[in-house]
Amino acid sequence: NFPLDLAGIEVPSING
Repeated sequence: NFPLDLAGIEVPSING
């Protein structure tokens, strides 16, 4: 998944 955590969205992505 796209690291949406960078956008402030907590999702199971590469960035965790």
